[in-house]
Amino acid sequence: MDQSTKLCARCGIAPRNSSLRSYCVDCKRALAQESRDRRGQWKKPQPYCSRCGNERTGRHPSYCVECWRIKREERLTEPCSRCGRERDPADTARTVYCHDCWRDWWLRRKYGLTSEQYEQMLAKQDGRCRICRTEANGRTWHVDHNHETGIVRGILCDNCNRGLGHFKDDADLLRRAAD
Repeated sequence: MDQSTKLCARCGIAPRNSSLRSYCVDCKRALAQESRDRRGQWKKPQPYCSRCGNERTGRHPSYCVECWRIKREERLTEPCSRCGRERDPADTARTVYCHDCWRDWWLRRKYGLTSEQYEQMLAKQDGRCRICRTEANGRTWHVDHNHETGIVRGILCDNCNRGLGHFKDDADLLRRAAD
């Protein structure tokens, strides 16, 4: 997939004339505007907790430590904000999205791929690694891509991905190792 067909991680449409990796120009501007307050300044921490009104403690800019813990627990029980499905209560790493929506967001942001495109690539490879042709064996798949151009080349097993990483995507080093 080339650079011109990457999709925006926020709106999911192909960005027009964008050199940004994960967002189209309009979404990037909207995100920047949302993160500023009315005066155009970056938000500063409040002196008091916006939930209980007590003096704010901790690093969160709006809540004290106790209210932030309560808020976090509430967020863990809410459904996925993207698809509305119930989330796995054991998944505390992603507090807004379910695993499937998070994976779709991450693939779009990092590689410009949708989950459907990822699954199609894996199906074209018969569910096997692009290089060694083995199955995943319980390990995760990795998206192989050119680090300079961002072009996706295929789906690799853990071992082949690490091997290419150690050779720094250098074809000459690989040829010398093969010789």
